[in-house]
Amino acid sequence: MRSIVGKKQVEKQNSLITERSKNAMQNVCFRTTLCITLLLMFTLNLSAVEFSLKLGGGLSHLNLESVNRSILDWVAWQKKNAQVQRRWEYLGGKVTELHQSFDFDSEFLVAVNSLLSLGLSIGFIYGEITTRDTELTIERFGTQYLYTYPTKVNAYPVIFSSYLNLPVFNWLKFYLKGGAGIVWAKYFNSEGRRLNQEGANFNYPTSLKASSRGNIYKGGLGVLFHTESGIDFFLEGSYRRSKITGFQGENKDNIKGTLFTYEEYDPIIEIWQTKINIQADKPAGEFIRSVEESEIDLSGFSVKTGIIIKF
Repeated sequence: MRSIVGKKQVEKQNSLITERSKNAMQNVCFRTTLCITLLLMFTLNLSAVEFSLKLGGGLSHLNLESVNRSILDWVAWQKKNAQVQRRWEYLGGKVTELHQSFDFDSEFLVAVNSLLSLGLSIGFIYGEITTRDTELTIERFGTQYLYTYPTKVNAYPVIFSSYLNLPVFNWLKFYLKGGAGIVWAKYFNSEGRRLNQEGANFNYPTSLKASSRGNIYKGGLGVLFHTESGIDFFLEGSYRRSKITGFQGENKDNIKGTLFTYEEYDPIIEIWQTKINIQADKPAGEFIRSVEESEIDLSGFSVKTGIIIKF
């Protein structure tokens, strides 16, 4: 027994050391990039540079494989559970997977010359499937209930970028961009139910929220349309790579810990279900398999449009 407890303590200490090392490396990368960018900015001949503010928004794709697997497995469990329960009936519903997000960012740009620009951006990535997007209707003993599984992912990237500008005409230019930075991410999930009648409110027996941070890398290309008013317009396509782990948080039962993804077997209805939950210790047991720390993958393509305001 002591050896098992000791082993768990060692595993927890190793996990803590790994997490601290990861955070230290992220801080070093972030500060190094910040120092280099600021050094470049301050060593420039300020009289020869141009400053501008870039504001944009658009849509992007999220690669949330484990999150969507948990959503689909929740639907499968609800259907099969309704089949095996006496006087229960699954009446239907349409559930949407979480693949798309809204992206917004503002970026301070410094044009070193006609070909090279440097930028510092702060952004917001928002992806959600709402209560309405995940409603299932189940009849229990003659009364209809709505079940729902809303899920949300938010992220706040801070990215340092460089631009290579390729003028075509006085009013038109193309550009290539690349950058790196840090992103803070949050994951929210809950499971609700209510009577299927006017005025009834959802009750959420389970819910959780967790957060973490990681690195983000981004590259893309765009086209800029120049106007005489001092406000330019742009259209941009880009790809970002960012896989975030190490989420910590708390669920509705006031359990604080790590966000884990795992499969749990329900012997009553004989089905394996992917779950994402916060646990103080790594899940284990006869009916548990495929345990790993949850990963939120923000990688994907995005398309944005917006304006650039020159100072």
